[in-house]
Amino acid sequence: MNCIIVDDDLFSTKIMTTFIGRTPSLTLKKCFNNAIDALSIAEKEDIDIIFLDIEMPEMNGIEFIQSIDSNNTAIIIYSSQEKYALQSYEYNVCDYLLKPVTYARFLKAINKAESELNKHKTVEHNIAETADNQPDPDNKPIYVKDINGHQVRIDAKKILYVEAMDNYVNIVTDSQSIRAHYAINSITGLISDKYLVRIHRSFVAGILHIKEYSNNSLTIEGVDRELPISRSYRNTLRQIMHNNQI
Repeated sequence: MNCIIVDDDLFSTKIMTTFIGRTPSLTLKKCFNNAIDALSIAEKEDIDIIFLDIEMPEMNGIEFIQSIDSNNTAIIIYSSQEKYALQSYEYNVCDYLLKPVTYARFLKAINKAESELNKHKTVEHNIAETADNQPDPDNKPIYVKDINGHQVRIDAKKILYVEAMDNYVNIVTDSQSIRAHYAINSITGLISDKYLVRIHRSFVAGILHIKEYSNNSLTIEGVDRELPISRSYRNTLRQIMHNNQI
């Protein structure tokens, strides 16, 4: 776990540096003798634990905690003053150590910090996993009757392109090609414009699968042909690609 020390007391800093060096799970990134200089690394670097003194010039430890986002960081305060303990816990401080700190007490604080950090990471992982598993309301499957009379299920996200051909359309997905007696407008009307974009009177492209495009044509991932882009649909396509950061 990466950590920093913020303390204007050189003797205490030396002791904490020694303790950190004796603990294999810890990596000391930097020491600061004032809280203001520590703000930048605390906010930008990947810091797991901050060892923080309370009484410092210019900005004290409590003001430092108020100035940073400590949701992903364990704050361990060590101070010669017990009077700040209650106030510090109002800011979700992981532990409060009284100077002089013993190595045994130091290790107890480290174990507590590691446990809290792991718990927080587990919660974040579960939230992210839940979000990833949420169904996409726009990706509702549609069923089309192919030219042989079979009802075929098609997922919107999997459509590579749709091509109008005489009196039917050819719907090409990442796993199949379906020919059906529909107008191309009928297909686009069934599927969210989140996934399909009209590029030509005879072609609709799957937005998620566009590999590259120019003024007059585009290529689709896994498709060995270029699809034409007509002038009337060019600006719409550019806008959609810009919004999708492509």
